[in-house]
Amino acid sequence: MKQPQTIPRWLKRLDLVKAELKSWRFPRTAEEGLRQCAKLSAASLKIFHATTRNKTNPDRLLAKLRQSESLLTPVWKRDCARFFSR
Repeated sequence: MKQPQTIPRWLKRLDLVKAELKSWRFPRTAEEGLRQCAKLSAASLKIFHATTRNKTNPDRLLAKLRQSESLLTPVWKRDCARFFSR
């Protein structure tokens, strides 16, 4: 007698994810998506400046983010090769 296949947890809850994503409105074109991204970036920079009251230089913050991203790049490449290579 065969054992029944176990269904992955993410597949069991796929209906919940679908219901949650239905409430979101995604951009219809790439241009609309880029405009939304620019608006969100401008808004987040305004909030950042308002909360820090110009005590922190955004260039230094971006440099730190780039540095941390460069540390994660080898991990990302390793994981991509592991999961998507044939």
